[in-house]
Amino acid sequence: MSRPKGFGLTSELENKKRVAYDCELAKKACEWMNEVCKTATPEYCVDFAGDYSWEGTHQKLKDGKLLIAAANIVAPDKKKKIQTLNSPFKLMENIGNFLAIADGIGVSSTDLFQTASLYDGNRLELSR
Repeated sequence: MSRPKGFGLTSELENKKRVAYDCELAKKACEWMNEVCKTATPEYCVDFAGDYSWEGTHQKLKDGKLLIAAANIVAPDKKKKIQTLNSPFKLMENIGNFLAIADGIGVSSTDLFQTASLYDGNRLELSR
């Protein structure tokens, strides 16, 4: 069950974030992750079917499988298990593991997001 999207100021702020969303930047990032995973872990590659809209990208990345697969290749010394069970807890664990690897290789905390933000699709931006 998804959370209510809000109303009033909450809704207005969410809409502003979505306006700032950059489909081209999302496309580049998603294509890069698929390219990184193509040889070693092709089962985690995602077919975006050309839809890099905010909603489309969120739906394809919210399980965290592509994210953690790419992170495992980029930082093999920090490798984490990819959870394949499709329960919310396990999918959020994938996202959390991706964030742990990103933090471990020096990605600034200001460039990261909260696990629930990606899973629920709120307060998350891919903008320049």
